[in-house]
Amino acid sequence: MGGRELLPSHVQTFLSVDFYNHDSKHTDLTEGFEPVYNTLFSFKNTVDDFYMKFLEKDTILVDIFSVPPKTADNSRTPNALKVGSAKLPLHKLLEKDFSF
Repeated sequence: MGGRELLPSHVQTFLSVDFYNHDSKHTDLTEGFEPVYNTLFSFKNTVDDFYMKFLEKDTILVDIFSVPPKTADNSRTPNALKVGSAKLPLHKLLEKDFSF
């Protein structure tokens, strides 16, 4: 940031979610040090043996991206930078009490 103070409005992020055989879904761009991604995704699937095995053994991939702040001339570098990932296990969805 060139030695300047980092303001919450300069920290802009979004999440990307990859699930099963669907296209990636993205949250809206959110700013701040403690972003809240208030997004609901739904995926329509046929529940068959293959899908159930996927839920038992696989994960949902969530990546977090940072978007560079706008420059002095009000332009923005178009590339987002991946800053982290998480693989969330799906087998918990199959448990009766849904306790996470």
